[in-house]
Amino acid sequence: MPSINWLTARAEIATILTGVAITSPISASIQRVFQTPPKQLSDFPCVVIVGVQKGEPQRTAAIREREYTARLRLIVRDADLDRAADILDAFQEAIIDRFDINVTLNGKVSLVHGPLWQEAGTFEAGGQEHPAADGLVRFLMTDDPVFAP
Repeated sequence: MPSINWLTARAEIATILTGVAITSPISASIQRVFQTPPKQLSDFPCVVIVGVQKGEPQRTAAIREREYTARLRLIVRDADLDRAADILDAFQEAIIDRFDINVTLNGKVSLVHGPLWQEAGTFEAGGQEHPAADGLVRFLMTDDPVFAP
């Protein structure tokens, strides 16, 4: 497994999520994936990679592995809250399907779990509240080596 860092993995996640589409209850696709939280939100529906939690490094034979948990925030815009909830559900399933076809982040990691979707709610941005849901994606990654065997 090639050694990469979190910034490379984050870019791979953004690539995987770009253009995820649904056809019901509306026909739509992810318009933008923000790799870090923006000051202003635009281009709905969108996904914001909110951040990452890095697990304790495990070292063996000059290899350092670490579990990462990335938080993805899926944000939609719809005046009808019931339909917004249905749109969130549809995108959640479409995102899970997209990870099914790329279970190694293009060969960068050895194992991907999730996303595990949290309860949907609202997210305030630019003075407005938008329907949103957070999903947690866990993956095991071999870090860039920092020590010799």
